[in-house]
Amino acid sequence: MIHDDKLLGQLSRFEQVAFDGEVYRATRLNHDPLAPSRNAGRWAFRDDTPVLYTSLERDGAIAELAYHWGLL
Repeated sequence: MIHDDKLLGQLSRFEQVAFDGEVYRATRLNHDPLAPSRNAGRWAFRDDTPVLYTSLERDGAIAELAYHWGLL
């Protein structure tokens, strides 16, 4: 995954705030829903901080899982 250094720099200037709300995550039945991604991906660099990908919308979480199933 190629990350845009300019975009990452701009995002890093935003104030970080704690999130307190409900999120959704669709996973395989045998997968721990709280297990973070440790592979390089959209927002994580390889060997970097683990990321827990979630969605504010139920349909968004299902769509993400369906996308990955489509890659199989």
